[in-house]
Amino acid sequence: MSKLARKPIDISNVEVTYEQRNLSIKGKHGQLNISLVHGVDLDVTNDQITVSAVKKDMLGLYCALIKNMINGVQNLCKEDLVLKGVGYRVSLSNNKLNFNLGYSHPVSYTIPEGITAEIPSQTEIKLSGVDKQLVGQVAAEIIKLRPAKKDPYKEKGIKRVRDRIIKKVGKKVK
Repeated sequence: MSKLARKPIDISNVEVTYEQRNLSIKGKHGQLNISLVHGVDLDVTNDQITVSAVKKDMLGLYCALIKNMINGVQNLCKEDLVLKGVGYRVSLSNNKLNFNLGYSHPVSYTIPEGITAEIPSQTEIKLSGVDKQLVGQVAAEIIKLRPAKKDPYKEKGIKRVRDRIIKKVGKKVK
């Protein structure tokens, strides 16, 4: 059983409503909702939530989901991406990211609602949003356009800042 899931979750800085197996958390950046499956119960007191479940794997899952929701509505979830390669660029226009990724054509990606993107330079993308799952999904879809992991010799492509790709050594001439 998860040791973190046994501890109560602090909800002193957010507004929480729990009705008919639906949990709603509202904070300064937005609101998130989740519906609970049967077998998972919440005990909401004035400043903490205690999660209990019949199945122990559901206990850890829902505890992590609720903690991510609280963190998202208090401080936005963020993901930083980097483009690496000669001529690889990104620009933002009308909620669309336009990429030059070495293909014969430009690639565009429409940012879904609830996600904000910033372009500090032509090779950096900063994604932020309330829902951690949605931010991670958008980052994964952008990386899928030209993943840097597929080119371990030159490391060309798109990757997260936190990812570490081990660069392989090329051929050696005797």
